[in-house]
Amino acid sequence: MSQLTTGAQVVRIIFLIFNVLFLLIGIALTAVGIYLIVEGDSLDFVTGSEYASGAALIIVAGGVTIVVTVIGFFGALGLWRPLLAVFIGLLVIIVVLEIVAGILGFVYRQNIRDELPDRMLEALDEYPQNATEDPTSASNFVDFVQEQFECCGVNGVEDWTNKTAVCQDCSPPQSCVCDIGQPNCTHQFFFSYCDNIPDGFCGENLTLWTEGCLASTQDAVDVLGYSVGGVGIAFGIFEIIGILTALGLICCINHSRKQTVV
Repeated sequence: MSQLTTGAQVVRIIFLIFNVLFLLIGIALTAVGIYLIVEGDSLDFVTGSEYASGAALIIVAGGVTIVVTVIGFFGALGLWRPLLAVFIGLLVIIVVLEIVAGILGFVYRQNIRDELPDRMLEALDEYPQNATEDPTSASNFVDFVQEQFECCGVNGVEDWTNKTAVCQDCSPPQSCVCDIGQPNCTHQFFFSYCDNIPDGFCGENLTLWTEGCLASTQDAVDVLGYSVGGVGIAFGIFEIIGILTALGLICCINHSRKQTVV
């Protein structure tokens, strides 16, 4: 094995330090990707498969990164150029995957944000008309949003009022109900369309969240989009430094072997 110069030893140490960081990045990418899929599952009625595909790319990139770091360690410790070349090639693929995932996150975030009001109103329309019906992706989405963000309807309680006007069996979901004294909780007569509503419900006195859910849901979509986009692009840029460091180490190995031959 050829002896490395002092400068080359420094480059190898820097590369090994970066490799440790890459291992941590790989673990972090996998964890973030899983979190985004789990977190986005509650919003999948409006996000569809877009965020899932971006998060899946991040998980793949994280898993491959962990494998690549092992290759990098063996290549650097044994000064084996073929392994370092494989390390560089795989890392380039990872960077491409992460940047693509990042772009998907930013692009789909804006697309989903633009369609969000209509999709949320559609979810209200598809909400089961009575408690005996099985939950749907629409009802799961509506209940999750209203409970999580302490809100009611899309733009406000009037969205459920409008639904009640054309639905004799409808009632506001339990996720809309709050306790008096809580912030944004108001006391109001929900049913005003008495001609279309059974006597047992007409004029029922309910306390409901005052604010609509649109703004809070848009914020949640933004967080998911920026998470996918930011994580992918930031880690991708950082790993470019690792590629350059690996190239530098290969050059140092070549230089040391030429000096040994001479």
